[in-house]
Amino acid sequence: MSAPRVLAVAPGSPAERAGVVVGDEVVAVDGESPRDIIRWTWLTDEPDLVLDIARGGLELTIEVDKAAGESLGIEV
Repeated sequence: MSAPRVLAVAPGSPAERAGVVVGDEVVAVDGESPRDIIRWTWLTDEPDLVLDIARGGLELTIEVDKAAGESLGIEV
């Protein structure tokens, strides 16, 4: 699976508050590259995530504060 690309960010979501934007590529969640949609769902269900993001040729690390089970608020 290639890095998931953010297609939409829900207003007021944990991802939006952390600075995730449409077009970002999520390279890793808490240091692990999501290999399929099942693993993606499992990884993003955890609280307080660290996302490694590729944006316009830059590598960014974004910390997302959220509760366990709370939606991250992005569509990939």
